[in-house]
Amino acid sequence: MPKLLQIHPSDNCLVALSDLSPVEYGYSHNQVIMVVESIPAKHKVALTDLPTGTIVTQYGVSVGKTTRNVNAGEWLNTENLEHLADPTVIREIDYQWNKPDVSVFSSSTFMGFIAQMVR
Repeated sequence: MPKLLQIHPSDNCLVALSDLSPVEYGYSHNQVIMVVESIPAKHKVALTDLPTGTIVTQYGVSVGKTTRNVNAGEWLNTENLEHLADPTVIREIDYQWNKPDVSVFSSSTFMGFIAQMVR
């Protein structure tokens, strides 16, 4: 079972699937990375060296920008990463909801009982 996951092929970070110790780990397509410090589960690990100001991508979108140089295998956290999100694009669409015809169910019954709520 892999301990690291690259969610999108363009991501420059990996996600720890369990607590990690500083050793070499495999991830997708038989690639390996040397984790250089303890990293808690569900946190990000730098996949490559990320100089100060590098945009960090996860899920194929921007999730942050490095505030200092971060080496491959280091923990990405609030000490070296600031939040950054891609701009949101709101698209207007012409949508018309049509009420469904439920007349075919008008004579339907249900053989059940009405439960009384207990307080």
